[in-house]
Amino acid sequence: MNDFATDEFKAALQKYEEAREKGETVFLDADDFADICEYYNLNGRTDEAFEVIDYAVSIYEDAALPLVMRARMALVTEKNVEKAKAYLGKVANTADLDYVLMHAEIMLHEQHTEAARSYCEEVLQQLSDDDADDFVLDVADLLCDYEQKEMALQWHQRHYSDLSSLEGRKMTAKLYYENDKFEESVVLLKEILDSDPYAHEEWTRLSITYLSLGQYPEAIESAEYALAIDPKFYLALSTKANALYEMGNYDEAVTYYRRFLEIEQKNPFVHYFLGLSLVHQMRFEEVLVHLQKAEELIVNPTSEMMHELYQNIIEAYKALGRAEDAFACVEKFSKYATSELDVKLMFGDLCYAAGRHDEGKEAFSDIMRAVMVNTERFEELTLKMGISLFYNKVFEQAINLLLLFVESTEVKKGTPGFSFLSAAYLALGKTGEALIFLERAVTLNPGEAKDVLGGGFPEHLSPEEYYIYAKKMWKTGDKD
Repeated sequence: MNDFATDEFKAALQKYEEAREKGETVFLDADDFADICEYYNLNGRTDEAFEVIDYAVSIYEDAALPLVMRARMALVTEKNVEKAKAYLGKVANTADLDYVLMHAEIMLHEQHTEAARSYCEEVLQQLSDDDADDFVLDVADLLCDYEQKEMALQWHQRHYSDLSSLEGRKMTAKLYYENDKFEESVVLLKEILDSDPYAHEEWTRLSITYLSLGQYPEAIESAEYALAIDPKFYLALSTKANALYEMGNYDEAVTYYRRFLEIEQKNPFVHYFLGLSLVHQMRFEEVLVHLQKAEELIVNPTSEMMHELYQNIIEAYKALGRAEDAFACVEKFSKYATSELDVKLMFGDLCYAAGRHDEGKEAFSDIMRAVMVNTERFEELTLKMGISLFYNKVFEQAINLLLLFVESTEVKKGTPGFSFLSAAYLALGKTGEALIFLERAVTLNPGEAKDVLGGGFPEHLSPEEYYIYAKKMWKTGDKD
């Protein structure tokens, strides 16, 4: 984990940015240029990263570090392996370990995994004891980057000189995490922190590991220890925010995401998760600000992330009554949708929301015809269409689709849909049917019952108490 909060880094960054803003020449160590480039990359500032490393290469024409970093950007960002090789070929000292690691990375990129491992082992044999352990750690990190996680763990355990040392145990804990051995990682990190309780990076790694285990209170507690040591450590701030988000504590999650953005405003992932948190607070103007900022800043996005991003942008437009903007965004959404059926679902939902019921009905009919032939997504899509129709107040059609869903699915604890059926029947004045489905809703999925029906009950009641209350009140026609 790089810490960009040091006074030395801040001074170098300020000196560079002030000089570039004035159009002046600036001289820094090659390491400083590389750090600034990495900082920009990590925060989604790709154009600035290219600018600083190209500038460094122009000053240090055959120095390893700037050329290696430029080669890596050619490989990873520009996806041009030949360009990466060309930059690497300019390095004068091919024994430099930065050169060696980049050469190995190109081999891994070209799927020459065994050749890369053999090459690194040959280099390792020639290194002094002082350099060998650092090289072992760097190779392990590189193997993880290329999803060779089991090989990375084996490499580390075979070649690191003292696995019981602090640095040896830190890397072992990290590699346990990378190999999904979360419990083993927790045990080792706790041992490390017993001997080094002020290691804020390890507290943060422990927090991240707890987050992966779904142990959110423990993740928050560990992040708080890290923040007590360094209140501005960005990874601890984002990890605590993520744990709060997963627990549904969106108010506090927003607070910590904003604290992160006070330190670095151009991190696309924090804008993304802040936007998602604001969705739950129904602050849709702010949702658009942060999700559109994430869209602007993100580099090499995953389809899953962009699918969710555009889906939430569309929902925000819809909530704000900006139907034209929502429809315009469907084309962007379609580029990342897993299938054409997801696009039709989104389009149909928007049509119903905009009062274009005939077009919405046509889109949903197309989906039904498709899932009747290929039934793999029948339950998923009938549920989603039913919920869409419910929120668009097309209650009779919503009921038809939701009944299809519950009749076709294996009903068990957690099964969704019954709360929507109860609410839809209640909206039509059919209290008898509403009570039947309410009883099932509070038994099977009380969380959904609270979300969908909670507004119609006194706040002090738990979802499990809704049925008794409704049985008394709904019979009299009093739905308040």
